[in-house]
Amino acid sequence: MKKHTECGEKHLPSVCIDLRAGIFMVALRKSSLLAPIHVQSHKKNQIQFCTNDSCQSMMTNPNLENPAIECLHLRSVATALKADMVLLQEKFLQDLVTMKLISEHTKKRCLEVQKTCLQQNTPLVVNANFSTLGYKDRMMYFSVYSGVVKYYSKLLRVRVTFDSEIGVWSCKCPLSGERSSCVHEVMSKWYLFQKDKDRMLSSQSR
Repeated sequence: MKKHTECGEKHLPSVCIDLRAGIFMVALRKSSLLAPIHVQSHKKNQIQFCTNDSCQSMMTNPNLENPAIECLHLRSVATALKADMVLLQEKFLQDLVTMKLISEHTKKRCLEVQKTCLQQNTPLVVNANFSTLGYKDRMMYFSVYSGVVKYYSKLLRVRVTFDSEIGVWSCKCPLSGERSSCVHEVMSKWYLFQKDKDRMLSSQSR
């Protein structure tokens, strides 16, 4: 796996998902699958939060000698690449209904979530494209608005993963499974269908 030169040994590859809120996706580790996690770093608003449980335990340890210590994930956002923002269009979602890939009910749910995102000025779906940092593009990672603070979406966002080689989608939320797609997966498919229709459809045929 090729590493981006700016990441070096002191940083992990990272992508800025929401510049206004200071939310990033940062690779969990340096080797194997990137498996990025969400972190929030906003100096002006004095917010520093990593969703990795081990990092949180380390940084909130009452016996910590250095109260200003940051985990590697938070330190890595200094070299983050800014992700492209895409406004998803309803016509592409309707195409998925017409093709019987999703139901009218699911379409309505997606549009409701999108409306909330527009009101809150937060992105609905963002592709954290690590391939632009020199990594292989087999695995695609999406940061999707969840609207709830849960163990799988501590910053109101959840990670959806698409393995383009075997056509498998997965989401961190408990409603995602082998025989069903959660709304977060559907919204990621909406994004990919709008941006790269052939790639999305090829995954459905596998």
